[in-house]
Amino acid sequence: MAPKKRPEINPNLFAKTESPQGPPTGSGASEPQAVLPSSTQGGKAQKLTLYLDPALLARLDAARATLRAMAVNPKDRGAVTLSAIAAAALEAALGDLEQNKAESGLARKVLRS
Repeated sequence: MAPKKRPEINPNLFAKTESPQGPPTGSGASEPQAVLPSSTQGGKAQKLTLYLDPALLARLDAARATLRAMAVNPKDRGAVTLSAIAAAALEAALGDLEQNKAESGLARKVLRS
């Protein structure tokens, strides 16, 4: 039986390509460009790394334990995640900021420093 022939690999497969506008020009060519969320994400959750004070992280863990204990349905307990709590807290804080601007709790806490 003859060995199977492997397909040839395109040698330019990993070569850098030019953008549709052509090669970058000028002194700003090496500056990083802002990356905006695209509509192709389909509403998928995005990953974000946050650095929190240990005391705040302990409160977040305590809140998760409290909410899990409050949940009657086991399915509801599984939905109580740190991400869900953070998203709900951010929704509330951002809604307050949008409605109350400088008088919001978020503005007072962030801008007082």
